[in-house]
Amino acid sequence: MSASKNLTLLLAAVAVAAAGYVLSGGAGHGPELQSPGEWEQVVRVGDLPPPGDGLSGPSGGGSSRVVLAQPVRDVETPKGTEPGSGTTVVYPLDVELTMLLPGALEVPEDVMSIGADATAGLEGSLTGAGGKPSPGDVEFIYGPNVGRKIQSDARGRFGASDLLQGASIVKVSVPGGKVAVREVVLAQLSTAQLHLSFASVATVSGTITDGEGEPLPSAEVRSDGRVAYTDADGVFRFGAVPAGKVLVTARKAGYATTRRVVGVGFRQRVRPNDFKIALNEGAALEIGLARSLGSTSPGYAILMPAAGAGASAVPGGGFPWYEVNPVKIPRGGRAVVEGLPLGAVAVRVFKDGALAVPPSKNVRLGSVIEGEGPAVVMIDLQPAPMIRGVVLDEGEPVKNASVTIEAADRTTVSSKVLGQRSPRASLQIVMPSVPAAFQERRTDGRGQFEFSSHPAAPSAYYVTATSKDGTRRGVSVVPRDGKEVTVLLKDAAMQTGEVSVKLPGRFQALPVEVRVQGAPQGPQMLGPGSDLLLEGLEQGTWRVSASWRGVQVIPGAVLEVGEGRATVRGSLPPGAIQGQTAEERRRVRGS
Repeated sequence: MSASKNLTLLLAAVAVAAAGYVLSGGAGHGPELQSPGEWEQVVRVGDLPPPGDGLSGPSGGGSSRVVLAQPVRDVETPKGTEPGSGTTVVYPLDVELTMLLPGALEVPEDVMSIGADATAGLEGSLTGAGGKPSPGDVEFIYGPNVGRKIQSDARGRFGASDLLQGASIVKVSVPGGKVAVREVVLAQLSTAQLHLSFASVATVSGTITDGEGEPLPSAEVRSDGRVAYTDADGVFRFGAVPAGKVLVTARKAGYATTRRVVGVGFRQRVRPNDFKIALNEGAALEIGLARSLGSTSPGYAILMPAAGAGASAVPGGGFPWYEVNPVKIPRGGRAVVEGLPLGAVAVRVFKDGALAVPPSKNVRLGSVIEGEGPAVVMIDLQPAPMIRGVVLDEGEPVKNASVTIEAADRTTVSSKVLGQRSPRASLQIVMPSVPAAFQERRTDGRGQFEFSSHPAAPSAYYVTATSKDGTRRGVSVVPRDGKEVTVLLKDAAMQTGEVSVKLPGRFQALPVEVRVQGAPQGPQMLGPGSDLLLEGLEQGTWRVSASWRGVQVIPGAVLEVGEGRATVRGSLPPGAIQGQTAEERRRVRGS
């Protein structure tokens, strides 16, 4: 081939490469965006960032979708003396950070990260009695997340993305003593919504009857943390009830406790004739242990509707099993549960250091009104496999340390031990975690503790120990079939790090909404040319995701957050850079 032809081909190749460079915005090098009004930035979804930027995990599947650069006409630059004095971008960049593994704990390859199954989310908003956004608390009072509390921010918004799957009961409290109790159903990898307004209230009245339709006076009725009693006509009333799906529970001696859900709208008046709850004959159950085995701690029973009694487990109706579970069985004594529905109930007993034989017993319950006494079930026990541990601080045993034992996969362990075919059964009925999934202990004078595993659900366990004064903390892993564990305490002060999110190509400010573990951190305005700096993150492994109006900007990057600054790069769509038209801004802002 002649030299002239070689030169021609070389020049053509250089031209093509240069054109590609311009269209890609410099591929992250040199000028990152052509001047406004010339070219839009190329958007590459799923591309890996360049080496050395702190990214240590997957990029989200490597999608090949590419938005080609196109000439931009009639781009409106923000009014002001300098770029960035205003912005035409009205939609925020949504950034979500979720911790996958705290600290620098060495975890065996075949063990799930702690909390890896806690992928359900809840988000919502609270409005106070005055009609303005309100601070408040959302506390889980029944279900697998019991004890967890989420707080709303100054705009009344709240959220969490690291919750365990399962139906749950939450108590919502705002200033002024206002309370609402609601049921939420949390599924893995999805986010449930809960929006409550204490200004949008209704009145709920109803009638409590027996199975024959006759009114029952003096029945106790509970709703939103309040208690009322029926009058001579069986009527109860609750005023100022926040609109939504309201839980109402009625009970009376000799009858089965009954729960109903009634949907009410703003300013709606639910009248006694429109909302009736019939209480059927109730039953009682006495539970005892055939012999004393295991530790000196009490045993616990969990009651569930037996096979064929599914009507008791229908969401929104039936018996509130969560109000009786778990049933405490004192050492050497028996427990009596009243107000149960007629029919068959499955009884599962748990005791530290012992296993129930058989794992579950079905008992048929008769009516106490018809003179039948409590049904009696005696549970036999056999020794259980034990895991023994010790807590040390600089080689010395630590007495009275708090120890929590958590299965690596709490959801699966709970469902298997309860005899459920699938973890999704927890979406149908509010149930607690079983001891094989989560336990709490205290060390003795020699810094020692022990706990039971369960052969029905072999699992690895994370053991977290905290000194009595809370200043020292340690975490260890017990692999499957492990028998012993040592937890070494160190300074409990949280070690923090930071993440820098690079968003090249911007020439004006960008609104940003950040959520950490689902909790909103408040809106911010990111200046032109600035990186988004996320500080105060606990050191460990984090997943970072970002989107703008549903378009992925960072598709689930996994980062190690340590002493140095971790970095991740996102690629913004054109609208997040160039902004929106004046007409769209007026429409969005309502002006």
